[in-house]
Formats: sequence, C-alpha cells, structure tokens
Amino acid sequence: MTEFIIRGDININYFDPSSKKSQLDNLLGTYNLTDTVSFPTRITNNSATLIDNIFTDNRRSYTIRSCPNGLSDHDGQILTLLNLLIPPRSIKHIHTTKIDNSTVTDFQTQLSYEQWDDVFGNNNVNKIFNNFLNTYLRCYYSASIKKQLRTYTIIIIG
Repeated sequence: MTEFIIRGDININYFDPSSKKSQLDNLLGTYNLTDTVSFPTRITNNSATLIDNIFTDNRRSYTIRSCPNGLSDHDGQILTLLNLLIPPRSIKHIHTTKIDNSTVTDFQTQLSYEQWDDVFGNNNVNKIFNNFLNTYLRCYYSASIKKQLRTYTIIIIG
C-alpha cells in the first residue's frame, strides 16, 4: 500500500469555507487524503490564516503542532506519524564512501603509479575515455572506505 503526504503553501484559507477549499477536499478525498492542520499558519497584525497545510491518509494516526520559526511570515508545522510501520521492501541499503585526507592521499598515490598507456596510446576517443574512466574508478574504489547505510523511502510532496 502506498501512502502519500502532501504539504505546502496552498494559499487556500482552511478557516474560510470556499469553493476552492471544497474542490481541493473532494479531489484529495478520492485518495483518502485529509487536511491535518487546525491552527493558523500565517499570522500578521491584521489576520490569522490557515494557508499552509499537510494532507495525509485519513486513516493515519498523527499529531501535529505549530513551529514558529521567525524566518518567515508563515509558521512551520511538525507532523508526527504514529504507529508507523515500514515494510521491509522499502528498506534499502546504499553504499557511501568515506573521503578524508587519508583516502584522498591514497587515491592520488594510486593514480601516480598508473602508466596510462592504454589511455594515451589509443586513437579511438571512446576507448580512450573508457580506459581512463576504468582506471580512475578502480583507483577511487580501491582508496575509498565503503560504508553501508540503511535508508527508508519516504516521499514528501510540497
């Protein structure tokens, strides 16, 4: 099952009933999405509006709170999803490399030992490039320390 979270400055004031609010609610309702914010997100000297919203599955348990940031005339919102179960298939392992002075020095040293005959001794541009890239990557991967990270796929639109 795919779940969506949509958030953003939608410029529809959810404090005021309007045809645009109804149309958006009807559209999002077809995907079981409902608004979550019930407090003002833009406060000025003359008004308090709810024009920034987060929409999530209407069966989802959550808490939401305001996050005044002082950087904008819009306050942020913090949505906490409760009872979040991450299916095993959405867990991915990625590899990253550690780059520091030691690995850079090792990489440079390995590159300096290369003869590069297969690069400079060729007239075919494609072969030159492929030979260079293969040599470069072999040295790079040999010098780098690889780490495995677990990642979760979460898509936020907005």
